[in-house]
Amino acid sequence: HYPCKEASPKKHQPGIVVTYDPSGMSGHPDHISLSLQVKKIISNIPSKLRTKLFWTTAAGIVRERRVNKKVIDFLTLATHSLKMTLGDITKKYLAARAHRSQKLGKNLPIPLLLALLLFGRSEWYHEVDLKKVYPYKFVPFKI
Repeated sequence: HYPCKEASPKKHQPGIVVTYDPSGMSGHPDHISLSLQVKKIISNIPSKLRTKLFWTTAAGIVRERRVNKKVIDFLTLATHSLKMTLGDITKKYLAARAHRSQKLGKNLPIPLLLALLLFGRSEWYHEVDLKKVYPYKFVPFKI
């Protein structure tokens, strides 16, 4: 059910929606809740109008360094990857830096620069099976 005409899938029909997976990457309860609710909403859209849902995920060494250990078991496996250019990485950093919650400060910390250059050249995504039940767990999280 769509509460208003403007939110109708007939009007917007996105081809792909991307959000967090059930790990929330950081274990942030808002990220986990968003993952669960977006999956529920898309699952309820009639199949002929349904968009594809992808969750951000991590792979390899990035997985070990970026994902909260309390939720790493709920991280989904990558089904797709996206190669990024140095320009893409720069835009991503500047976008993150615009948010105080990212704690990047005024200058680019050297460890972050190295991580972006060494490990940030790809992003990984999991194509969600809307019929599958994915495990998740809310863990203590300090905001």
